[in-house]
Amino acid sequence: MKRLRRICLVVFLVMAGVILGVWGYGSTLSAEKDLVVNATFTATPIQPLFALLTDFSKTPTWKSTTIRIEELPEVSGHPVWREYTSDTDHIDLMIVEQMPPTRLVVQIANANEVGFTGKWTYTLKPTQAGTAVTIHEQSQIPDPIMRAVYTLMTDPSQTIQTELTDLGSTLNDPPIIEFVD
Repeated sequence: MKRLRRICLVVFLVMAGVILGVWGYGSTLSAEKDLVVNATFTATPIQPLFALLTDFSKTPTWKSTTIRIEELPEVSGHPVWREYTSDTDHIDLMIVEQMPPTRLVVQIANANEVGFTGKWTYTLKPTQAGTAVTIHEQSQIPDPIMRAVYTLMTDPSQTIQTELTDLGSTLNDPPIIEFVD
């Protein structure tokens, strides 16, 4: 009986130590993330690219991480949709600003549910034969444990890189991608 108690105590202390260590590591990380990515589509004019980005109902046809879309009621006149990345995982997104064909701002609409905030500003500029796109991602992860897990398990730039690559595949125009420090 004493041996069982000791084992339980050791297991409890190890688990508490791991949780405390993850929390401590997460507490040292900034809650705010800021990422800027530039991409050049050399053969795609600005209008079709902007149209593809703003027609969220077509997102599953070009974005490899999205399996389906569910349109939700507007919030203060802004379009809102639920983007499913699996049968159960989803995120609600909302267009908060749109200036065709040069600017689009999308943000997470269900931040309380997912535990973090996110906003993506797309700036499009015509080039001689195509379109230059800058994506500015601003996010905040308030929970230190979630921050640590996110940092250890994901590459923050991967989501944007995948989205740009998917757009390029759909448009038959692979983008030239540059990450800005």
